[in-house]
Order: sequence, then C-alpha cells, then structure tokens
Amino acid sequence: MEKKSKYTFYPGIFRKGRGEGEENNNDNNNNSSKNNKNNVLVDVDDWISEKKLTDGAEGLWRIHDKLYDLSDWISKHPGGKHWLEETKGTDITEAFECNHISRKPEQILDKFYVKPAEIERNCLITFEKKGFYKILKNKIIGRKLLDEKSCEPQFKTKMLADCLALTVFLTGLLGTMWKNHWFLLVSGIFLSMLTVCAHNFLHMKNNWRIYYFQLSLMSVREWRISHVLSHHIYPNSSSDLEVTMVDPFMNFLPKPNKLFPLSWVLSPFVMATMFHFQLLRRILKKTMMKKKKNLLLRQEEEIVVLALPLFLYIFSGQGIWTSLFAWNVIIVIGSLFFGLIGFSAAHHHPEIYHDGDYLGEDKDFGILQLAAVRNRRDVDGNFFFTMIMFGEHALHHLFPTIDHSQLYKLDQVLEETCREFKLDFKPFVAKKLFLGMFQQLARNYTNATLKLFPN
Repeated sequence: MEKKSKYTFYPGIFRKGRGEGEENNNDNNNNSSKNNKNNVLVDVDDWISEKKLTDGAEGLWRIHDKLYDLSDWISKHPGGKHWLEETKGTDITEAFECNHISRKPEQILDKFYVKPAEIERNCLITFEKKGFYKILKNKIIGRKLLDEKSCEPQFKTKMLADCLALTVFLTGLLGTMWKNHWFLLVSGIFLSMLTVCAHNFLHMKNNWRIYYFQLSLMSVREWRISHVLSHHIYPNSSSDLEVTMVDPFMNFLPKPNKLFPLSWVLSPFVMATMFHFQLLRRILKKTMMKKKKNLLLRQEEEIVVLALPLFLYIFSGQGIWTSLFAWNVIIVIGSLFFGLIGFSAAHHHPEIYHDGDYLGEDKDFGILQLAAVRNRRDVDGNFFFTMIMFGEHALHHLFPTIDHSQLYKLDQVLEETCREFKLDFKPFVAKKLFLGMFQQLARNYTNATLKLFPN
C-alpha cells in the first residue's frame, strides 16, 4: 500500500472545486488557493453565484436528486421568504434536512416537484436512511423530545439578549459621558456577548431581535448566508466562508504555504477589525464595484448600525467626535472579543477535521458535523455560557434552528447514537480549544486519520 505523505491532501466533500468547474484531484482539491481567489473581498453574493454554477439546480431549488419550483411557496414559508429567495438556483439539500425537525416539509414538497436533476450532486454529503444523521433525527422526532415551539425564540433567551443590549447601551453611555475607557471596555465586551447571543435568532424566522446582531456593524442578511448556509453546512471546508474569508491572514486549512508564524501576529489585528471591515467591505462592494442588482446596503439593516452612536451622541452631552470615538472603541473591543470567542469556540484544533484531512468513506452529514466540531464540557450545560460562547455547538450544527436553550434536551440521544455508530466524540475544555486555534494556524500538514473513529 502506498505510504501517504503528511502533505497529502485527501478528497473533500465536493466533486468540483468551488466555482472552478473542474474535477477535484490532490492538486486542486478543496485546498487549492485558486479556488479561493481574493478571499478577503469575496462576499456572499459571489458565493451564491459560484454555487449556482456547480449545483445543477437549473434555476430551481434542488433537494437530493430532484428539482422543485418553490416560487409559490416563498410567501408561505413558515421560516420566512428570505431563505428561499436567496437560495433559488442552488442545491439546498443540507439546509432542508437540518433546518426542519419535522416530517411535514417532506410531505409538502411533493406538490412542487418538477423533474429529476440531470447531473449528480456536486456535494458528496449523504443522508442515508440508516446513516447517523437520519437515525438521530428520527429518534428526536419519534420520541417527541422537542415541542413545536423549540424552533422559536424562548423567553429566557429573549430576556438575556435584552439585558445584554441594555448593558451595552448603558455602559457605553457612562463611558462616553465620563470619558472613562473602563466603561467602554465593558460595553465592548458585552457587545461581543450580545452579538453571539443574537446569532441564535438568525437561524429562525424574522424577529426584531435579529437586529441586535447588526449593532456590531455586521450584516444580518450576509451572515444568514456566510454563517447559516455556508459555515453550518460545510464546516471547515473550502466552501465555509468563515474559514476562507480570513485567508490568507488567518489560514486554518492545512496548507504547506500558509503565512505562519505571521498569522499569529496578524490574528489579533484581524479579530479587532472584523466588525469595521464588514461594513467597509459592504460599502466598497456597493459603491466601487457597482453591484447595483444586489442591495448589499439594506436600509432597515444599516439604520440599526446607527442606533448606538446616535444614542451616545444624544444622551451623553458630549460632542460628535467624542461620541464617535467612544463608539469606535466599543466596536473594536467587541470585535476582538467576538473573534476570540468565535474562532476558539468549537472548530479549530489540530485534532479536528479541516479540508484536506482524511474524512473517511462515510460522508454522512452528521458525521461531517461531528468531525469538524468539538464541544466544551466547561461551557455546555450552563445556559449563560452557552448563549454567549456558542455553546452546545455540535447539536447546534446538527439542528441549527433549535433555540440554544433547548439543545440540552438532545444531549442523551446524541450520546446514545454516537455509541451506536461507535463514534468517539469526546468534548474538550475551553482552554484546549483556545490554544488549539493557534496550533491550527500553525498546522501545515494533513491528518491521515480521523479522531472521531477509534482505532
């Protein structure tokens, strides 16, 4: 048997490179830099456009190997019309499967069937009836472990988000009034917590609390694509925008030519400027690149961005420049802590799957999610930590529309199904994942074995 080099890139989860239209091989597999040109400026519209080139949806909605015309269902979709509007012309198999914890959507689909797809799915992820994910999902449905409102914002998650938002505004106001940087620091830290907490609502149908997220300068609409449709479906792959959009400054994929150790030096700067950069990139895309067809700056979203600086200016009694300075301090602090929390939350450690590592023959959706995620035993189980630190992350990836406060109900059935499939899914501690983030930035070799499968 041929011995594999530690720099061997193993086949990933796509038949074709992202937007390349050519078959994957070890040279241009999902790790190829040419599949991710100008990553920093790649936006969600580019990602959707490239997806349409390879998904074989023919301008319709593809689910497994069938094409559906959901045009008449858009306005009736219980989760909101935006999901269907954004995904028209793409393969939504994974999004359909993991975002519906019920058998009703499958029954409704038959009404909108058009024809079979002409080409095989570009994505190799599977949902076999006897596979890990389907069995886990059927157990949850069959045992009625969740009630009908589990995919709606729960009272205590709403109250926590409101309290975090109130703290951001009040400490920011005190810091601006008294020109006290300590209060601004606290406001920034709470802004990072609020942004993480508000992310819970992004996966659900529209509700006004999703706009707490917009206070960070990041876009609700863009995150619903880059996070919900990209990262959640294809974690740690070349189609995960949360990985590729910080490349080359923070390259988490095991490439031999990454910018290490420079990435260790650059990473704090990248994290501290993420919030500002998201807004600047939207403005540049709208004005300089003249993407008139895509409303990247949506009025209802961008007005929310101004809520905090206007509040500081109107009620602090300080001038506009003092208020703007205080606001920007809050944004930078919030961005830094959000980056530290987000990048170390669950995905980046040398023992966790990244594109190019050996994944195994079974490309089951659930197994992929567990391979690319680790829970933290010192975070999970605590409601507050779960809400502000992306807790219960494995279950959140498996069933993203469930309110975070309800995920604990599925812990036992997940453990049971892992034992059934002999999956060695063991949690880490937060410190191990935090250090692992920097270790992964340094890793330039691929893993030939997957820790999820015991020897």
